[in-house]
Amino acid sequence: MSKGFRRAAQVCIYQVRRQLFSSRAGFLLLLFAAYFYLNEEGIRNFCRDVQVNAVPLAFPFLTNDWICQMILAGGFLWLVMPLGSQEAETDYMKFRAGDNSWNFGNCLAVFASAVVYTGILIVISNVVLFPYLGLETGWGRIWRTLAFTDASWKYGVQLVIDKLIIKEFTPVGAVALSFCLEVLCLTWLGSLMYVVNSRTGTVAGFMVL
Repeated sequence: MSKGFRRAAQVCIYQVRRQLFSSRAGFLLLLFAAYFYLNEEGIRNFCRDVQVNAVPLAFPFLTNDWICQMILAGGFLWLVMPLGSQEAETDYMKFRAGDNSWNFGNCLAVFASAVVYTGILIVISNVVLFPYLGLETGWGRIWRTLAFTDASWKYGVQLVIDKLIIKEFTPVGAVALSFCLEVLCLTWLGSLMYVVNSRTGTVAGFMVL
């Protein structure tokens, strides 16, 4: 491993820790837990009435909702907003790493943060269905019923359960594809914000996006 790459990896670890163990991360965790809980209330009520548990597969439907997607992306950009801006506490690390390793390390940090962020979202989006979580083969009775009947409308389910997702994808395939696409989307937006922030030395990238 080259010296430059090793320094970039150290910058990445340093920045990921700063972002994911910050007060912003804690606030976002509570905010999204409340958002998902309210968004999936109708599903919990349906599970309770029919006495059938849901398979933990909410994430593909959440990311298929453009409003939810904007909220998730906005939360991520707010989380990694300090990257690229001029902060006194990062000056020493930047000086030691050098400009190239510093920039490369921050780009790696954006990607790593997107992976962890998306993984946490998958967990939260399913945990809020507790205690109505269970295991079944395939998509399970709950998601199929909500997708192919008017049960979603009757129970006021805010989440759009698109039957096309169930028809075209296996559960594992849908979750994996949603995870990859979310990570790529967040990485692209975060990298764009980082470029603007690093050029201006401020958090202007967050304002622009």
